Amino acid sequence: MPAHAQPGLHREARTVGRFFLEAAGAVALLAASTIYAHNARLSPGTDLYTAVQLMPVIPVWLLLLSFLRHYLRIDELQRLMFLQSIALTAGLIVGIAWSWPAIRRAFGLQPELPGMWEIYFSVLFVAVSAFMTKIRTPR
Repeated sequence: MPAHAQPGLHREARTVGRFFLEAAGAVALLAASTIYAHNARLSPGTDLYTAVQLMPVIPVWLLLLSFLRHYLRIDELQRLMFLQSIALTAGLIVGIAWSWPAIRRAFGLQPELPGMWEIYFSVLFVAVSAFMTKIRTPR
């Protein structure tokens, strides 16, 4: 491998690593704030209750911001592959979300964390997007 190709590989690894850390941080904040909002013992209708219930909104937008920042850092071919991985991930989530109620009714299953699909979606979204971007990058 030529010596001039090495810096590009390091830049790409740093870019993907930065994206993964930013997105994983947003997902961790989303998980923590969602779990806290679901388990907070506050009286509905109070200002504190409203603020706690709105806490997960901030990490959702931070996650979207991390995707946008990554998208703007990469070149055109990587953008195409990144958007393809996002489409694949969204398709997987739609399939799971639409089929889960039927599977749950058929087998009498209960969801592990009721009402927390946003966390499942976020974790899968970040993992598949980062993984697909990495494996589809031309060498």
